[in-house]
Amino acid sequence: KNILFKILSILDNHQKKKLIFISVFLLTVTFIEIVSIGTLYQLSKVLLDANYLNQIISYEPIITITNLFNFQLSLDFFIYFLFFIFLLKFTLNFFYYFLQSTFVESVRKKLTSKLVKLYLAKEYKFFLSRNSSVLIRNITSEVGSFSLGIMNNLLILTTEFFIFLGIICLLLANDYKLVLIIFTTISAIGFSYFY
Repeated sequence: KNILFKILSILDNHQKKKLIFISVFLLTVTFIEIVSIGTLYQLSKVLLDANYLNQIISYEPIITITNLFNFQLSLDFFIYFLFFIFLLKFTLNFFYYFLQSTFVESVRKKLTSKLVKLYLAKEYKFFLSRNSSVLIRNITSEVGSFSLGIMNNLLILTTEFFIFLGIICLLLANDYKLVLIIFTTISAIGFSYFY
């Protein structure tokens, strides 16, 4: 927790706002990811069981939606809807990773600029007592390691965590007993392996 506050303290206000925007966008991407998985699951059930489509059509909220928009629910609709969802998912993922990479690059540029200004503000005696290769390494390598190694990986880890959490919620909503059995089995195997 303390490390996260230290990382956030390095960012300026503009970068913090951009990080909040990226986080909200991440939740949207996660939602679309879960909808695409759920739609794929429903389509596979429709393809494997001919009566399942009739069960969906007779579901009261589905009847209300189809009457409201005046369309007929069919296998073609599921395929077009799945295509639309995956196209939307691809587009949102593209923009999310573009935002993520531009954010990480802006952090790198800003930190490099701050460090150069800090070094330029130092007195001449500071440079006499320091090795110039260390100063150059701090400007180039260390800032790059922070922005790519910490910021980028932290954003990727957050993305994967939310997608994993969403998939777990989708699975729990679908068949919670099976998920609990699998989770217990994997936990027991992992516990016995490490202890």
